[in-house]
Parts: sequence; C-alpha cells; structure tokens
Amino acid sequence: MDTWVVVADAGRARFFAVDDTQKQVGGSLYAPSENGALRGVLEEVIDLENPAVRVDSADLASDEPGMQKESAERGAHGVGNPQELKRDEALRFAREIGDELDRAVKANRFGRLYVVAPGHFLGQLREVFSDHVGKAVVEEMDKDYTRLSPEAIRKHLPEKL
Repeated sequence: MDTWVVVADAGRARFFAVDDTQKQVGGSLYAPSENGALRGVLEEVIDLENPAVRVDSADLASDEPGMQKESAERGAHGVGNPQELKRDEALRFAREIGDELDRAVKANRFGRLYVVAPGHFLGQLREVFSDHVGKAVVEEMDKDYTRLSPEAIRKHLPEKL
C-alpha cells in the first residue's frame, strides 16, 4: 500500500505520494549504503490553496455587520466577528482536505499517511478526518513546512517512510 504525506496550514495543503526509491539507495533494504539518497522521494500529487485565509480578517466580513435581534428585553447585537470568520474559514479548508483524503483512501490511493501541520491547524484536521483517514495516519508533526521544497520537506521526515 502506498504512503502519502500531507503538509498543510490554513492557507495551503500539499499532498505528496512517496516514491519508493530503493533503486536509488546503494545496497539493499536490509543493508543500505550510507551514501545513497533518502528512501522515499516525495512526488507532489495535489496542491490545494485557501486564499480566503490570507485575506485580512476584517475583509472576510461584509461592509456592514449584520444585526441579530435576541428579544425585546435584550436588544440587538452585531454578528460576524472577523476572528471567528477566519477560524471558520480554516475549518472549512480542513474539511476540504479531509474530504480529499477520504476519497483517496477509499480509492486505495494510499494506506499510510503522515500529516505535517502547525498545532492549531493539526487539531482542526484531526476533528474532520473520517475514521478511514484517521486509521491511515502513521505519524503527525507539529510543523509548518508548506513553503519548503519537496526535497527540504523530505529531510524533515523519518528516514523510513
């Protein structure tokens, strides 16, 4: 079964398939050469972006915040807190990532998954992962590597993927 690595934050998610590179490593699986490349070169298969999260929080809300009337005694209050909108947008993106992974695992595109994301977004991902995706997770890393090259990301992952 193939291995995938997802490197994500609230604004971008990059999905990598791990290319088994045993042929590039000298020696064998049981006696690899010290000079060979890392096993498991990353090949990017999906790149999702969430431009809304990069927008200023105030711009996510409409020009005029809405008013919600509670009751005659309480009066009305504004709705659409910009910070809540940004958090909601990040959660929406986490769901999009989770849905993409769910479709891929059900299609047997991968069986093992490494997830790399900053802690707050990693928590949101855990919240939305289906049981199928959750069972495929082998390891999680609390890091933000979304701007690194595949080669640089690979250096931060376990040698044996």
